[in-house]
Amino acid sequence: MTLSFMVISLGATLLSLFTLRKHPYACFIPIPFIIMMFVIPFVFGAPTSMILALAMYASNNAVSTWYCAVMGIIQTILIFIMSVTRIHATL
Repeated sequence: MTLSFMVISLGATLLSLFTLRKHPYACFIPIPFIIMMFVIPFVFGAPTSMILALAMYASNNAVSTWYCAVMGIIQTILIFIMSVTRIHATL
């Protein structure tokens, strides 16, 4: 999840720098994106990964690396959809 979320955050940072290049405060706009690049994977990714690891440990199943990679990508996509559609603001 961390790598895929960093790619999305880096893309948003570069997009904001490119579109606001003539704005006087353009250098401060990407700072929240850079902060979110490191904070959100620890806030959302770590607890869900811990719960998933606990469930797999309790059921005595082996976890492959592909399974972990797919779950991380799905977590990133869900967080991206929630942030773009603002579903949480309507709840």
